[in-house]
Amino acid sequence: MNKILIIEDDSLLLSDIMKILSLEGYEVLGAPNGLSGLDLARQQLPDLVICDVLMPGMDGYMVLLELRSDPLTSDIPLVFLTAKAEREDIRRGMEMGADDYLSKPFTHSELLSAIQTRLRKYRVLTGEYTEIMSGLRQNLVHALPQELHAPLNGILQFSRVLIEDANGLAPTQLYQIAHGIERAAERIHSLIENYLVYVQLELLATNAPRLAALQAHVINAPCELIQAAVNAKAREFERSEDLQWQCTDVPIRIEGHNLGKAAGELAEYAFRISSVGMPVEVRTQVEAEFFILSIGTSGRGLTSAQLAHIGSPQYFENSVYEHQSVELGLVIARRLVELHQGEFHLESSPETGTIFTLKLRRAE
Repeated sequence: MNKILIIEDDSLLLSDIMKILSLEGYEVLGAPNGLSGLDLARQQLPDLVICDVLMPGMDGYMVLLELRSDPLTSDIPLVFLTAKAEREDIRRGMEMGADDYLSKPFTHSELLSAIQTRLRKYRVLTGEYTEIMSGLRQNLVHALPQELHAPLNGILQFSRVLIEDANGLAPTQLYQIAHGIERAAERIHSLIENYLVYVQLELLATNAPRLAALQAHVINAPCELIQAAVNAKAREFERSEDLQWQCTDVPIRIEGHNLGKAAGELAEYAFRISSVGMPVEVRTQVEAEFFILSIGTSGRGLTSAQLAHIGSPQYFENSVYEHQSVELGLVIARRLVELHQGEFHLESSPETGTIFTLKLRRAE
């Protein structure tokens, strides 16, 4: 039996809706205002919320924001009830994460149809969520142990040297060993962080309200974030002198942390495939409705087989993994851009090097 929460300050309408849905076999909860409705939603975790927009105190928009910001209630579908059917109100609600609108007055059949449609879509999404989680578990079981193998081996080998010959090592040798352990540990930390990010992105793609909220973010000065992320990677690889910049600011639609993450991952890969002294070029330009970021180097390029695996499910298969596979960071960068309704392009060959291009939508 599906549980439905009705939030409506008109007591007669609230009573009518509750009676209709009870007769249809639903478990029905009622709240006379936004604050009590929000409390009920958090306590009872209904399968659907039907909420009036215009209410004193906490209105429907505030209820929606609170529900979407709470992990326990963020996935619950919400249908707005409103006497205001203007396009601006509908668009505002949808942009904030509402699932549907029902304009007053409405018939019994319209009410039941809206509820059945939302519950049916919710069941489909729940099934997709379960399937995605199963796939992620399989991917991580196959991939994570292999990625961790090399840095863990490095830590073990350095540790054995310290244990077996600590008294005979010179200070410079001790420093080199300690530095090697630190780099291996940082690699493990980065790998685990990237796998967690990957899982979060795949789950986010199935959560329409959270995705809509993410896509509403605007950055007015993207160059500052890009430069901070790329410079951090350059210092990590001791390659600051190899950077070449040309960056022009324009407001764009992307969340700040995600822009820094994407730029940083592409810069890290550019430094890995190039040698000290090889330029790593970071350029931006504006083209129609897009802000275009490109990061390129003449270092080792990718083969056509490797290019084909970027973002594909086969990325995690053992046969293409380890050093012959595309880095997980590239998959994350591509996914971040796509979730923000942008485009990811990669031009690469073993002869000419590699250029990553991110096309992000400009903000009005």
